Amino acid sequence: MVDPFDRELTMSCGAALDHLEVASRHYGRDLAIDICPDVDDPDVLARVRLGEAVIPTTTDHEAFEAIRQRRTT
Repeated sequence: MVDPFDRELTMSCGAALDHLEVASRHYGRDLAIDICPDVDDPDVLARVRLGEAVIPTTTDHEAFEAIRQRRTT
């Protein structure tokens, strides 16, 4: 098995969660994120809810545009 302890899976989920937060702010919404909300179910890594409306900043827009340019190996 390549990832027996789900380390890489967990990291990729963290990256996806970060991208979701960046995209949400870009489109004018904040997020409410609970990390590891269920101690009885370790497969639940986060619970996400749309938060309040926000006015996106220049940094929010730049971070959103940078997602498409991001590369990893």
